[in-house]
Amino acid sequence: LACCNIGESFESNATIDVGYSDAVSGAKKIRMLGLDGIYSQMLFENIPFLRGMESGYGLNHIPGPFMESIQVSKGTSSVINGYESTTGQINVEYKKPDVSDLLFLNLFANSEGRYEANITSALRLNDKWSTMLFFHGSLNNRGLDHNDDGFYDLPLTRLRNFMNRWEYIFGEGSHLQFGIEYLDESRIGGEMDFKGRNDTNTGIYGIDISLNKFRAFSKVGYFIRGIPSASIGWINSVTSYSQNSLFGLREHIGKQNSYYSNLIFQAQVWNASHQLSSGFTFHYDDYREYFIDRDFNREEIVTGVFSQYTYTNPDKLVLMGGMRLDHNSIYGLLATPRIHAKYEINDHYTLRATTGKSYRSANVFTENLSLLASSRNFIIEDGFDIESAWNGGVSLSRRFHFPGQRDGTFTADIFRTAFRNQIVIDRDHNVSEVNIYNLKGKSYSNSMQVEFTGEVVDGLELTAAYRFNDVKVEQSDGLLEKPFVVRNKGLFTTTWTLPSEKWKADFTVQYNGSSRIPDTSGNPEEYMMESRSPDHFIVHVQLTRKFRWLDIYAGVENLTGYRQKHAIIGADDPFGNRFDATLIWGPLTGRMVYGGIRVNVF
Repeated sequence: LACCNIGESFESNATIDVGYSDAVSGAKKIRMLGLDGIYSQMLFENIPFLRGMESGYGLNHIPGPFMESIQVSKGTSSVINGYESTTGQINVEYKKPDVSDLLFLNLFANSEGRYEANITSALRLNDKWSTMLFFHGSLNNRGLDHNDDGFYDLPLTRLRNFMNRWEYIFGEGSHLQFGIEYLDESRIGGEMDFKGRNDTNTGIYGIDISLNKFRAFSKVGYFIRGIPSASIGWINSVTSYSQNSLFGLREHIGKQNSYYSNLIFQAQVWNASHQLSSGFTFHYDDYREYFIDRDFNREEIVTGVFSQYTYTNPDKLVLMGGMRLDHNSIYGLLATPRIHAKYEINDHYTLRATTGKSYRSANVFTENLSLLASSRNFIIEDGFDIESAWNGGVSLSRRFHFPGQRDGTFTADIFRTAFRNQIVIDRDHNVSEVNIYNLKGKSYSNSMQVEFTGEVVDGLELTAAYRFNDVKVEQSDGLLEKPFVVRNKGLFTTTWTLPSEKWKADFTVQYNGSSRIPDTSGNPEEYMMESRSPDHFIVHVQLTRKFRWLDIYAGVENLTGYRQKHAIIGADDPFGNRFDATLIWGPLTGRMVYGGIRVNVF
């Protein structure tokens, strides 16, 4: 895929689902193990980010050409990175200045009127210093209305993102990294005639969102002489984020200032099979929010200590146990135990198991900002508790060796997440309301997946996967299936590369089974939706021609043109009491043709 940001890069991934939050803002969301992406910890090179207010639109803010790799792990992760990661962890590695090309250029355009330019440039100043510049600019100024409901299918957008990182090598293997990032974005959506929040025509329903972010980070790693495998790492990050959102007559204004620091000491104990990692974490968040008609402000300070022991038997076993204790200025003392194990049964089979606890401070308003794109009244319970859950899972992998040094892997896994407390977003109790309250019963997710990936013949790689999700939450009306969670998901991808490696073709097919839609039976018949979405397939194709320093690519996303035709309830009266643009289960646009070039100067 010509993935232009991290949200789009998961279209060919069996573990993560991607979809729209609503039909007007263009915001995307992901799900892992059947739960929203807010329960998966996002890391930038092991630094927590896209937290709090950033979570709403943050998936659009990580350009694909900036990334070197993405590591996805299921279940609770290491205690070193905090008490979050309920369902998993997504760590993004950006390109590094000491190993990247002098110049990389990516230009992209598609049939929906979206244009992008991405530039990265690495410069090695000497044996010790190197630096790298990143720039991303995107523009969508073409308004489309495929379903003729009078609303933009996707908002008009403008995004600019700039980053500069440095690396300094000192001593034997010791290094310092630091950098700054700035971005700003604007979105205008709603009815096709809307021109922005200063539009004097008050009878037009519009979406106007503007945001900006500044971030600075540093990482230093130092090897201690005289102590086997001993090192000290110190990570720091400062973020300032602001957002101003208008949905019709409703407004959200927010500002977040955050500081994160993590000091880690790691050393060998007894011998190379035993390793101990311990440290201290400090996290500060200051939120200032105005939501519809009230101020919601919160200052949260978390200080914590952690220790993690790892035993490694190179031939058979890796066992890791960790514990952290944190004091949260709002919720008090929090204990987070976690255990991970990996056992090599033989040369072909590997068994993995994990279990642990997690916590998460919910940012209720920014995480559900898309719900402003409706006429529903917000009924908010006072005194939200911290979200907490236990997650456990096992997986079994089978490695295959095909003739011609080709490899393949079959993996089967099952995970269960059980919440002790969760903030429930209830859209079923009353069709005119969004009820938000602490969990008063059960909430769980069971996720089972099987996947095969490998090179079956020379030049032909394929992935075939199937996943089943059982996700339910206790609401006012009983234990209900979580809305918009696909119970059955299938994925088939192939990549075919000619022996000359000059031509490459990619083909992706997604099967999305039915999901539950929140109850709209309280509306008049013309404003009702079906209780479940239909099964549907999504197909992507791409062809790439490679030259020595140039790639030319073209493709089609959603080849069959499948889309959710009835995406907005009450589009004929957006200021009426039946309007709802948040019941989204499928694609909002039809067939999209794209093309672009990639240029590498070594």
